[in-house]
Amino acid sequence: DDRSVVAEFCKTNKIAPLDNDFWNLGELQIEISQMFNVMGGGRSKSLVGTDIEKQKYELIRELVSDIYQYADSDAYYRKMDSIPYVELIIRNDGTTFDEDIEISLTLPHNSLMRAENFPAPLFELEDIVDNASIDTWICPLATASIGEFDNSPSYGSPFTPRIPTMGLPFQQRDYEAEYEQKKKEYYNRINDLFDWEVFAQDGQDTQYTTDTVKMQIRKLNQFRSMHLPARLFLNTVPDKIGYCITAKYSPSIIKGEI
Repeated sequence: DDRSVVAEFCKTNKIAPLDNDFWNLGELQIEISQMFNVMGGGRSKSLVGTDIEKQKYELIRELVSDIYQYADSDAYYRKMDSIPYVELIIRNDGTTFDEDIEISLTLPHNSLMRAENFPAPLFELEDIVDNASIDTWICPLATASIGEFDNSPSYGSPFTPRIPTMGLPFQQRDYEAEYEQKKKEYYNRINDLFDWEVFAQDGQDTQYTTDTVKMQIRKLNQFRSMHLPARLFLNTVPDKIGYCITAKYSPSIIKGEI
């Protein structure tokens, strides 16, 4: 299976096919022996052969691992790139600041992509979570003229403190459990960045026809623009997005369509 993965990688990237000498490991063998300790019995594996054979074996294993990671990362970022999204901003063109601003966006039902529908990589998940790279993907970057959304109580440090764990001697790491924990942190972070509430609206013909996305802004100074908390990632691209804006000092409700 590993050889076929490497062969397919070479074919895709126009690398000359690898001959049998590439895979030849001489007389290398894997020796399996019984191991006993305070935790009970088990088996250990060791390589038996020359140093050159062992080194070549480890290099091939490393190569295969790198190709798996490359393929997984490539698939993940291609999926992320293929998700359509829009960036929206709100601007205060008045002569004074306003407070307690509420924005309501109306979209066709289920056109807005939820956090749990985002793809998750297999190999780079820990780096994506720990380095907060998902933040720069979800949230628009602030510019000299457009500020970042600043009303979310959860819009703070993206880092999850690493809690040290204690284990018994010879206890093996549970990689599957660690991955599931990181995946949970990954989706929780996306939910934190999607700092809004979504409400399904009843329709006459079907149970739900539209979704309303609501968010709050604490304060917006005059002649200032602000990004909404995150890009609106979409399952399907709607023809239009309705909006309704109310504010503490605004005498009227502002409505329109994008």
